[in-house]
This record gives sequence, C-alpha cells and structure tokens, in this order.
Amino acid sequence: MQKRGMTRRAIALIVLAFIVFGFYLLFSKEQEPEFYLSPTNKQPIISEIDKKIFVCEGEALSYLIDAGDPENDFLEFNIAPKNPLYIRKISTYQNITRAEIYSGNLTKNQTGDFNQTIYVSDGQLIESAETEISVIEINNPPVIRDIGSFTVDEDNQEFSWQVLADDQEDGNQDSNNLTFSLNFLNGDDLFDISTKGAVEFVYDEEKIGTHDIRVCAADKNLKKPHEHILQCGQDGSSESACKDFQLTITEKNRQPTVLEQFPYSRNLNATGSEYLFFNISKFDPDGTTPETKWYLNDELKETDMGQGSDTLIFTFGCGIKGGFNVVAVISDGLNSDSVGWNITLSKSECPEGFLEGTDSARTLNCKEKWACLEWDLCQEISASAQYGLLTQTEFQSIKGECEKNSWTSCGFQTRNCFDLNYCNTSVHKLPETQACLFSLDPSCFDNLINCHDGNCELMTDCGDPCSPCPTCSDGIQNQGENDVDCSGPCLKICEAEKPLIQKESIKYTLYFVFAIAGLIVLFLIFRVLNLEKELIPTKKKEVEHEENK
Repeated sequence: MQKRGMTRRAIALIVLAFIVFGFYLLFSKEQEPEFYLSPTNKQPIISEIDKKIFVCEGEALSYLIDAGDPENDFLEFNIAPKNPLYIRKISTYQNITRAEIYSGNLTKNQTGDFNQTIYVSDGQLIESAETEISVIEINNPPVIRDIGSFTVDEDNQEFSWQVLADDQEDGNQDSNNLTFSLNFLNGDDLFDISTKGAVEFVYDEEKIGTHDIRVCAADKNLKKPHEHILQCGQDGSSESACKDFQLTITEKNRQPTVLEQFPYSRNLNATGSEYLFFNISKFDPDGTTPETKWYLNDELKETDMGQGSDTLIFTFGCGIKGGFNVVAVISDGLNSDSVGWNITLSKSECPEGFLEGTDSARTLNCKEKWACLEWDLCQEISASAQYGLLTQTEFQSIKGECEKNSWTSCGFQTRNCFDLNYCNTSVHKLPETQACLFSLDPSCFDNLINCHDGNCELMTDCGDPCSPCPTCSDGIQNQGENDVDCSGPCLKICEAEKPLIQKESIKYTLYFVFAIAGLIVLFLIFRVLNLEKELIPTKKKEVEHEENK
C-alpha cells in the first residue's frame, strides 16, 4: 500500500513538472532590449551597388548610384580613397539623389583592383557601401612613328633607316620584344628588316622605280590576361601596327615641286578665333609622292603623306595676337621645295571661363568633368595674408564666410582640382579655396570636422583619418540603435518581442522534447497500472490469511 502511494505521488510530480515546463517554454519571452529614445532623423539609404565593377584600361568609368533620405534631407556623397576614382552628385528628383562614380581615361599605371567605400551623409547620419572597381589591363598595339619618303640614285646609293616604335607593355624597338616585318606592295622584295627594325639598301639600277612598302611591328601576348578581358574586345594576344612609306630608285633625282597653294596671297590678316585653311598640291617627276611637313613659327605642327595634295586647318584661339608664319615643306627624301605665308593676327576676346589660346568653337562640344583631391590642412588667414598667400579680396571673402558661420578662429584651406576631359575651359570649375574653422592642433578628438594627417574627416572625429563613422551597416550596436544595426536611427526594425515558441528553431525542438516527455509519462502510467494489477491478488491473499487466523 505504501509503495503504491509513493508511485502515484511520483507520477503526479512528473506530470506537474512536465506541464509547468511546457507552459514556461510556450509563453516565456526574450529578454527585453535596452530602450533608447528613437531619434526623428533616419539614416540615408544607398541603392544596391555591384560588389565588383569592371572598366577597361583606356576608358573612363561612369557608374550611377541612387540614394534617398526619409526626411528628404540634402545629401552629400564621398568616396575613399580618391584618385583615380571620384564621385559627384548629378541630379535630384523628389527624394532620390543620383550620383556618378567616375574617372578620366584610365592608364596602364592605373590598372588593378581598387577597394572603394562610398559614403552618403545628410549632415548628421552617414551610410556607406563597399565595392571593388577593377581596371582591366589591355594589350595596346605598338606605335610606329611616321616614316615618309626616301630616294636613292647614282649619287646617293646607300639607304639606311631605323623603325622607331614604342609599346606600352613591351618597350621600344631595342627591347627585343617587338617583331618587325616588311611587305613590298608593288614589286620584288628589296631588303630585309633586322630584329630591331633596321633596314639597309644599296642602289641597284635593275630596281629603278617607286616602291610602296609596308612595315609592321607586333608585340607579345599579355603575360596574365584579366579573367574579364573579353569585355574589352580582346583576349590579350599579340597586337600589331603598320606604316606605309615609299622608296624611289632613280638614275638621277629631280626636285619635287609645289604646284599650287591656297591662300594665294602670302600675307594674311586674321583674328585669333578664326579658322585658317591652307592647301598645297605637289608633284615629283620621279614618281615619288613627297611628304609634307607643316611648320608654325619653325615648330612642326603636322605631317602629311601619301597624297598629291595636303591641307592644314587650325585656329590660334582666343586671346592671341601678333605676327606668325606658316611654311609647308615637301620632300622626296633627298630634295625639297617649300611655300610660306605671313599672318598678322588680331586678338579676339575669350568668353568667360575660357583660357587664352582656347578654340572656343570646338570647345563648346567639350564637356568639362572636374575632379578634386582632398582639402589641405586649415590655415589661419591673418598670417597667410601677411605672407602673401592670400590677396586682400580673398582675405575679405574668407573672413566674411567665417563671420557668417560664427567661427571665432577663421582659417582657409585649398585643394587641387582638374578637368578630366582637358577642355581647356573653367566654366564649371569647382572651388579650390574655402573658409574653415581654424584649429591649432587638429585631431580625432577635438569635436570638430576637419582635415589632418593627409586626409579629411567625414563626420565629427570619424572617418579618414580617424576611426570609421558609425553606420547602420557596420555590424556594431552604436549611435542609439536598439540592437545591432536596427531601430534607433536605422530604418531596419529590430525583431519584435514574441514567445520563444513562435521561433522556428525553438518550435521544432519543443515538439521533440514534448514527444519524448509524453512517451516517458505513458511508460510510467503503464508501469503503475501493471504494478497495481500485481498488488491486487497479493492483497486478497493477505486479507484471507488474516481472516483464517
């Protein structure tokens, strides 16, 4: 009887514990996070940016991104590091601001991978995104200098000449990395070319005539082509370039002649912005097509080859005046002829923002694309003006900006800006000087946004050259966030409080636990019932035994 009572109590306790444990798991909640007063200002938002961006050597990058702000705040963009990649704001529509990651034409020295961080700030909060920009190296063809025309005769029997070629990847004609070849376009082969591009020929009366010849130079394959080089229209294999020239073999060389010239008058009057047009026709009695070299004040301006007439068109540009001369010299390699013009140039005024010597007509089709490096260290204006670093006008302008911002210690800083398109104009040039709050010892702990140690802070005491600014994507709970990168200033809402049972990982675990616990309870009940069955006959026997006594 005592055993049965103890067994029943044990079962009751197990069942009760099982029920209590189940209710605890079903209705218990996660620990409540620490509460912060959510600020009204929310983080800017950056559109998704490709993790990898590709651009080919020799091309300019233009990659557009969008950003928005929940409060429609004014947004500023930045990129780090700068040079050769920059960022600029190009448009705003409603609460979406578009910016462009851009560059000039990227050179061989700028190939490789650039890990860039894009920043967007509303003046109080900042958001960032990472990307890798790969400048894909290409195999550039060799460049062969102009060759011209050559003549040999009985009096000038020897002809020797050196191809001048240069290749960005493989060096010049002396590098042993270029392969030279000759193609005689109208006749027998006259000579060979050396491995370094040298040719020699001695007069042969059986070869009299004008010979058109093509010389080519080929470089080597790229050693390690980029895996995405096909985007650049090549696979990195060998590239070549060719130039044509003439060799005339004659018994007695005769002088080439300028037949006609335009303008007919040798004395011209013009304005700086006016386009000047010069033309000549020429003849060589030995069948050579003479080359033409155009000179402006004894400086070579242009070389023309392979035509019976040649033209020079140019303008001096605005703001230029004075006396000049243009000369056209034709040559067959031995003899020459020439014609020249004298020019009296009157000055034409440059439009605002156009530099002296600018072709104002052509420049109208050139779109400036300015880029700037970081601002330099802030300098105190009084001492700078005293040492002549500022004009009086600049001093007054900067001082006025400081007073407008209520800065008690006034300074200025400069930066270098340049036009990536080389338009030779400054209509849209970015400012290279600005007022700043002067600090004698700028640092990452002065509670100011300033520049020092070769870089500029993005927000107060954070960002290059200081520690990174807090963002809603940095994987850290900061700046009043309720949890890591959620709520507070972040748009992402932290996961709401809810019973653990509502979480999938907990739910299926509890199903398993309850199933096992249920089996145990059923087993114990089954054991109790069997035990009671065994105890009933025993009890009857005990009662009968007592009665018999």
